[in-house]
Amino acid sequence: MTLSILAHLVGPQSYKELPKTVRSYGFRGVQLALSKAITDLDSRLGRLSPGFAFAVADEFAKAGVHIPVLGCYFNMIHPNEEERQHGISRFKEHLRHARDFGASMVATETGSLNADYSFHPDNESEASWKKFKETLLPLVEAAESAGVMIAIEGCWDHVVSTPERMQRMLEEIGSERIGVVFDPCNLLHAGNIAQQDELMRSAFKLYGERITAVHVKDIRRDEQHKLVSGAAGTGMLNYPLLWELLKEHKPMIHMILEGIDNTSDIPAAKSYMERICQP
Repeated sequence: MTLSILAHLVGPQSYKELPKTVRSYGFRGVQLALSKAITDLDSRLGRLSPGFAFAVADEFAKAGVHIPVLGCYFNMIHPNEEERQHGISRFKEHLRHARDFGASMVATETGSLNADYSFHPDNESEASWKKFKETLLPLVEAAESAGVMIAIEGCWDHVVSTPERMQRMLEEIGSERIGVVFDPCNLLHAGNIAQQDELMRSAFKLYGERITAVHVKDIRRDEQHKLVSGAAGTGMLNYPLLWELLKEHKPMIHMILEGIDNTSDIPAAKSYMERICQP
């Protein structure tokens, strides 16, 4: 098991200070969303270059931190066509330069017909599926050209909302350059939380071999009994089961810590995962 963290969770900083801070918490890897994590470099569309990527990667390497995943999340079925096309172009740019950062994956969620990613009843319509594929196919072509993985993260209120729909995507696209960021908490809601074990087992049965990274956080009920996310070890997710499935199907996979509201929560979440993930 390789435990990494979303880089911006330690606090957005300069590209020279950020890797030092990450390393001070004991992490040796990050998922890096440039626009969220780095304060002194302009990473808008058209700004990336091999030199830009090398400068960032070099600072991380000096601190002993690598960048296995770039985050370039966008709404793949955004209702505004201009926004969708901008997202496609920016994701392609990240794919072209991922290797210069030392990353082998560029990750995104799949999105919603609502611009803010919230649930829309037509997300699971065939029209939404068609739009999703129209977005994904040119990205796959770019990923194959760059020799980089697209890492797709499912979420219960997005167009790819269940393990079955993730498997459908993998089968219909048919490219080995598509992998999965498995975040079990993202797939859980009030209607299926009691079946979390079955859901995790189903996901590994359907596409366990295609999982390329795992996001680790937790899920719990708040004072109004609504399900909310939080730091690993603070909720109801069956981590012992998840760890057993990972040991069987994906040993040594990148596990990326998220769900952190305050930096003060990082040490406890990291310690919890290290206790759970024993050989």
